[in-house]
Amino acid sequence: MTGDIATLLTMVAVFALVDSVDPCIFMLFVSMLTSSALVNVKYALKIGCAFILSVYIGYVMFGLLLRYAALSLPAYLLVLVMVLYALTTLTMTLRREKSSEVVCRENDVPCWLINKLRLNTISVNAVSAGIVGFIASFTLLPCSAGLYILYNYTTRNFGYELWIPLTLLYVFIFVLPLILIMLSIAGLVKRRGVYTALTKYEKQVKVAAAIVMLILAVHIYLTRI
Repeated sequence: MTGDIATLLTMVAVFALVDSVDPCIFMLFVSMLTSSALVNVKYALKIGCAFILSVYIGYVMFGLLLRYAALSLPAYLLVLVMVLYALTTLTMTLRREKSSEVVCRENDVPCWLINKLRLNTISVNAVSAGIVGFIASFTLLPCSAGLYILYNYTTRNFGYELWIPLTLLYVFIFVLPLILIMLSIAGLVKRRGVYTALTKYEKQVKVAAAIVMLILAVHIYLTRI
């Protein structure tokens, strides 16, 4: 039993960390924090906390939708979704040019959505930051949420008494990079260039995640269908 719990917690931690590497949402967050930091550090922290809290709540709610889908949809449809996610992630990641700049590329679906929804043009305050974070949870973040789908499929038969704390942990780990970025820009952590550090191995991480998704999709297909 202890081994099963350790394996489960390891899966949650690894999936959440890989899922959290999203340069487009980082870019949006950095832009918001940088502009608010011009007022003062306290204001930047207020904006950052509002954004992160709304992302946390929104992503947990998105997880509920994924759990419902995992329970109600046929296994072959979930396998198809996982394969599409994996192939899309591979294609987009391998085509993306490496850059250390905080830029939003139009050929990235999340960044395209940012521009279409005009999330990067909204005046920054605590309320708007919360709204943007909540919208991002259901529009931008699902673009790279393949492992979140896999997590909810894996835990679909768990009762809510287990699924809820696991998901709260998953999303907490998921927002940790945003917390690090906020503390860095606010000058509360010594390391500078947190954004660059977090995205340094983004390409390798995303490719590895896509390959894992494809392998597990094949496994699910062979064992469940």
